[in-house]
Amino acid sequence: STNAMINGEDGMLTGVEGISEEESRNDMWYGTYRLNAFQSYKYQKNDCSVVLTLPVALDLQSLNDKVRKTRRPFFRPIVMPSLSADYDWNIFHALHAKVGYDQQVGGLNNIFQGYVMENYRTMMRSRLTDMFKRNSVSASGGYRYSNALRQVHFNANVGYSHTWRNQMESIVYDGIFSSSVVEDRHNTSSSLSAGIGASKNFDWLRSSVKCNVGYSHGTYQR
Repeated sequence: STNAMINGEDGMLTGVEGISEEESRNDMWYGTYRLNAFQSYKYQKNDCSVVLTLPVALDLQSLNDKVRKTRRPFFRPIVMPSLSADYDWNIFHALHAKVGYDQQVGGLNNIFQGYVMENYRTMMRSRLTDMFKRNSVSASGGYRYSNALRQVHFNANVGYSHTWRNQMESIVYDGIFSSSVVEDRHNTSSSLSAGIGASKNFDWLRSSVKCNVGYSHGTYQR
């Protein structure tokens, strides 16, 4: 709860008709219910294997604002598939690749502002008509060579990810009230990384040579 300044009579808040000081506390309830089903399918032949994972979630969230006397449920099906493949040959060589999609919905505790009652009786509360969604796609791949007899190791990797979501927590003024609402303005972020590494041992010199090179680049929009 927060401290409120009482400007009216009989314990009533001026500008908020029918709401007493006790009733105007931060009285909001959240509920999150989720049903998950995880599926995995694997194909393998000789030195090649392919794995498909298909997690599915049914997500139900509820927002119960007892000051505004409003209750709103948010229901979303969420599917997050990923596909990975590995191929080994000649014992020493291996290739791997993976692509995936991830989705997140909700986050009621992150957007609730509560309220503050002061001189100008500014009241802040959440007024949600939709839940935010965060979507991400990613892809990665790599090559590995490892020869213990020759004491030579080499690897190369590359990865990319892209995330987009709708922006929220904007403020809208309605008379003496300030409400936090969802604004359907999208922002994105992306990252790219690549790297190689190699090492070689020399027993007769009792030494080793290692080399690693990496690069990463990221962009973020807000």
